[in-house]
Amino acid sequence: MSELYYSQRVQTLKQAPRPRIGTGFWAAFLSYLERLSQQNYFCKEFAGECADGEPVYRSDSAIASRLREELGNVTWPITTEGK
Repeated sequence: MSELYYSQRVQTLKQAPRPRIGTGFWAAFLSYLERLSQQNYFCKEFAGECADGEPVYRSDSAIASRLREELGNVTWPITTEGK
């Protein structure tokens, strides 16, 4: 058995992490969030308004407010532009 750790033996692990997340990830992540919204997973905490009073979809202003509360200056909805 080698005296080196696995991370020392494998060259690809020695590379520095990417400073930015790629656009491919952002596109997939946004599609995932959109699907969750369409399935009403955000309704309990961030419900959008519906004419009959039932919570549906999501309220982007409620999500943006909560993100600012928790994380500071955050832009919502997230876009792939500038990523």
